[in-house]
Amino acid sequence: MNGGRPAPMGNTPGGRPFLGIHYVKCGTYGRIYKNKEGTAYVGHCPRCMHTLKVRIGPEGTGTRFFKCFCP
Repeated sequence: MNGGRPAPMGNTPGGRPFLGIHYVKCGTYGRIYKNKEGTAYVGHCPRCMHTLKVRIGPEGTGTRFFKCFCP
């Protein structure tokens, strides 16, 4: 554990970076995790399995939570 301190925003207690995603049309929430190459966050909607990929780049944002409108 980490001495009772909360985990840093965007990281799990084990240190695995993630983005929080609100899948609006499906009415659910999920996390997508950084790929092994460190080039993108990838995952899918837990309800409809819509695939989501968010690229990581030098001109990026510090935002950790996003909305996705599944097809």
